[in-house]
Amino acid sequence: MFNFLIKGGAFLFLWKKYKAKIISIIASILIIWLLFSIYDDLIKTFQIVDTTTLLFLLLGKWTIVILTIFINIKLLQSIEELDVINEEKVVLTKKSQDVLEKKDILTTTDLILKKYTKKSE
Repeated sequence: MFNFLIKGGAFLFLWKKYKAKIISIIASILIIWLLFSIYDDLIKTFQIVDTTTLLFLLLGKWTIVILTIFINIKLLQSIEELDVINEEKVVLTKKSQDVLEKKDILTTTDLILKKYTKKSE
């Protein structure tokens, strides 16, 4: 039961983070698989009677395969660029920025102790 929860959680995390990439890769695999099955059917239909037809089929097949892979690569790169762009940038006020840039940030206790140590000296 616990093993199932770990696997399910990991799958859900990966799905939410890489959903667009997973879908585009699966779609590309399906397109290439469909293309190869259609190509095999056409070869069987023509029985390699005309070699020029075979040449055009071969060129068409590999053009579509290369185009699908190229589109998939460009799509994955654009998704990564969108992920970088979509990261929210927090705009802080000047006072908050000054506090973050301080080396020593004193707590209320530190301030009280500092105040009373000066008086006792």
